[in-house]
Amino acid sequence: MKKTMLWLAALTALACVSGCQNTVNTVENRQKDMMPDKVQTKYVSTDRFCRDRLLVKRVDQQILPDTGLMMIQVTIYSNRTGVWQEYWAWRTNDTPYKIEYKIDWFDVNGMVVNTTNSVWIEKDLLPGETQYIQAVAPNVRCRDFKISLKEYGIAQ
Repeated sequence: MKKTMLWLAALTALACVSGCQNTVNTVENRQKDMMPDKVQTKYVSTDRFCRDRLLVKRVDQQILPDTGLMMIQVTIYSNRTGVWQEYWAWRTNDTPYKIEYKIDWFDVNGMVVNTTNSVWIEKDLLPGETQYIQAVAPNVRCRDFKISLKEYGIAQ
């Protein structure tokens, strides 16, 4: 009898925790007509927590026809879903997940193009949410880029 009550209490607690998840659900067009210019990427992760919580799903680029400026779009996804991740986020007051990103631009020779826009920008993500980081190069000399991502508040 005691075992049954203990199991029932554990299942009730689990149901309460899982029922309180604050995640994002989405619906989108399955038949895509768009033709993005996908960038082949190299991902280097030095932060285990950010790597496990944040997925970079794709990177797209285009040259804007009217200005000749490069535009990029990075699709990121908050991988923090599930009972234990939500419980931990609730215990540590870590919802939404806060990140920072910075974009560095390079010219055709691989030299950094110094701009005032190379600063860390804050972004919040809910569990299961997909967001897009968009940026336009500051001038036409920019032909490549590097995006850096980190957890909010981590010194670099």
